[in-house]
Amino acid sequence: MYKKILILSTYVPFIYGGNVNFINWLSLKIKEYYPEVLVDSILVPFSDDHNLVLNQIEGLKKMKFNYGDILICSRPFSYVVEHDNKVIWFMHHLRYLYDLWDTKFNPLNTKDKKNIEFRKKVLEIDNKALKEAKKVFAISKTVANRLKKFNNIDVEIIYPPLFNNEQYYNEDYGDYIYFPSRITGSKRQHLAIQAMKYTKTNVKLIISGNIEGKYFKNHIQPLLKDSEISSKVKIIDKYIPEEEKLKLYANALAVVFVPYDEDYGYITLEAFYSKKLLITLKDSGGPTEFVENEYNGFILENDLKLLAETFDRLYSNKELAKKMGENAYSYILSKNINWDNVFKLIFKDDNIFRNLLSKFKL
Repeated sequence: MYKKILILSTYVPFIYGGNVNFINWLSLKIKEYYPEVLVDSILVPFSDDHNLVLNQIEGLKKMKFNYGDILICSRPFSYVVEHDNKVIWFMHHLRYLYDLWDTKFNPLNTKDKKNIEFRKKVLEIDNKALKEAKKVFAISKTVANRLKKFNNIDVEIIYPPLFNNEQYYNEDYGDYIYFPSRITGSKRQHLAIQAMKYTKTNVKLIISGNIEGKYFKNHIQPLLKDSEISSKVKIIDKYIPEEEKLKLYANALAVVFVPYDEDYGYITLEAFYSKKLLITLKDSGGPTEFVENEYNGFILENDLKLLAETFDRLYSNKELAKKMGENAYSYILSKNINWDNVFKLIFKDDNIFRNLLSKFKL
């Protein structure tokens, strides 16, 4: 008899990023590792608009998802659905109600009683759903720390692997720093662009990713009016094909990724497998879990001139960039972030999955 696994998550339509890859890759890899198992994945459209959240949650609760032997869910609020064997590989909270509550990234008025009550309600929903799960994993230490702080639960960490590490390669250490990411406020591309005004070498900056219009208009377009900056910066404003992205990684001098308190960030892994060091900031969250300062990258203070000095330093010493890039590659290999370990951890609880495990090659 075939065993069945259902994977469930939410997503924002037309926003292509790590959260959708996370689900698609997990589904494909289970099918690859265990061809005798039936796997189905469902992505449910879900808006983060605070006016719609509670109604959407109620809608999810009313839908029937009690199919298969295991349900694996991740992004808010896929985990509110009922299932006898529900496992949560927790991606992140509805962040503007949690770690972003008292930051400029929160669209809500935090003094408004209605918003305070909304936040309280969502925390109650999350706490209940998390307690119902047979097991909860977090995608990073950053996310695990939030779960402990806000929901008072201790969880095991499973770092999500890339779909195929072997496709990344290194060709050269060129004259540009590469910043690959969706172009939006929380990724803070404007910091890297502003830093270019202070560079003294011929180092360039290439940014690629889908643009979030309001952020681009208010924070990036004004910077590009300065010819001293625009002559050094190239923006590829689209979701680029995989081959093009791999080549940009392969020939970069280094990779820069300076988001605010990122949950995880596949970019770190992509850079390291391409033998490129990563430049990030102390408040960037997930990437700082992998960067060892001055060994496989740089963890800097949020200082534009320091960022510029680091760009110049690497441009003037490409042997350093190469050495640190090779360190990055050795480091990521040593972390064993692979699909073998993912499945050993997710399916290890014999009390829950004894019958299923008998069908797997673990």
